[in-house]
Amino acid sequence: MVAVGQGKVVFHAVMKAAGTHAEWLIVELDRCATDMMGAVEQSYQYLAGQGLGRGRQ
Repeated sequence: MVAVGQGKVVFHAVMKAAGTHAEWLIVELDRCATDMMGAVEQSYQYLAGQGLGRGRQ
C-alpha cells in the first residue's frame, strides 16, 4: 500500500464513476510500504491538488 496517486489506481476514473454519490473520501492504509503519516499527508496533497477532494490539514 502506498499514498494515493503513487500506485496503480486511477483516482480520476474512480471519482468520475462515483459521480455525486461520494460524500467522503477516506484514505485507508492497513500497512504501508513507506512512512504511514507521510503517506497520509501525500494522499491529502494529491487529492486536494488534483481537485478531487478538499479539507483541512
